[in-house]
Amino acid sequence: MKFDLELFEKLSKAVLYYMPKQLNWRCPRASSYLLYDLDTPKQINTAYNTGFPKWRELRNEIFKEIRRVEDIDESKRIIKIILFKHNNRSFCIPNHEDARKHTYFIMKASPKILISKLPMEKSIKHMAMPEDDYNLIPFGRKGSAWKNVHLQRTEIGSAYSIGTEWTSIMFPTEDTLYFYVETDL
Repeated sequence: MKFDLELFEKLSKAVLYYMPKQLNWRCPRASSYLLYDLDTPKQINTAYNTGFPKWRELRNEIFKEIRRVEDIDESKRIIKIILFKHNNRSFCIPNHEDARKHTYFIMKASPKILISKLPMEKSIKHMAMPEDDYNLIPFGRKGSAWKNVHLQRTEIGSAYSIGTEWTSIMFPTEDTLYFYVETDL
């Protein structure tokens, strides 16, 4: 699904220029920028909502665009928004959310996303292969060990949603830039 790339670019350019980079377990060695998070510890009663001025200015528009792309109404929560910028040493950890949908809003470069309909523990062996071998693998072919595993090639300006029945892993390139968003189902 296509999203308003210009809106997200306004935010990402300001974030990359002014905000200090952070680390996030989802993508070791990548620069991450947490903008919004409802998963705060129980001792903290409020959600994390950065005070960064460009975020405050564009937040409502960003939320509306996420709701449009995800096709969710106001009763569903947007739980987390993180901007990731990859380098030549960064990588991603396999991701599986049991009660949430996660979406990648691709901003720069075109990474591949491997998705598996197998449980996390069975998906890992398929996701641990060197990326160079992926041209040899019969993804999605019936009757093969790969029938439940699919390779998604991404495009800039497109959003890719992964539901609860899927395990995913992104294979970023050096300049991959994307927003990672979690929402209620």
